[in-house]
Amino acid sequence: MSSYAVYNCVLAFSPLVRERYARRYLSSPVPLAQPNDVAYAVHGALITSVIYTRFYHRLRDCTEAEGQKTRPRIGSLLIL
Repeated sequence: MSSYAVYNCVLAFSPLVRERYARRYLSSPVPLAQPNDVAYAVHGALITSVIYTRFYHRLRDCTEAEGQKTRPRIGSLLIL
């Protein structure tokens, strides 16, 4: 999601990118990035980063308790 946010923000706000877009696409010189596209992309990047920060530290410090084993099928599902 964050790369989508960067793409939309650059397409919407960068004068250099807008000028090159206009030169390349003569039939449609105004980029198609609308304010709602930028808002959706930034919103998605923020929500993704919040969700990721909620579980990342648990993944990094994950250890199995003594005598506890992860079943292979469940482990393979987690990897997918």
